[in-house]
Amino acid sequence: VLGIPKSIGAIYGLLFASPEPLCFAQIVSRLGISKGSVSQGLAFLRQSGAVKLVALPDDRREFFEPELGLRRLAS
Repeated sequence: VLGIPKSIGAIYGLLFASPEPLCFAQIVSRLGISKGSVSQGLAFLRQSGAVKLVALPDDRREFFEPELGLRRLAS
């Protein structure tokens, strides 16, 4: 509907439904889509403010969680 790839919606949906932040490898594994699609999808979602980075203690990987504020998403 919005002209974005289905993979972007799948990434956001997975992060939205997940009770904890997910790292890149977890997203690739759970969705079964290519690393390139996940990388581009996360870049788009981060740039649009729909996803934010989260730092977890004692873990060097980047974790992602959805931005839940409607005002942020609408802008």
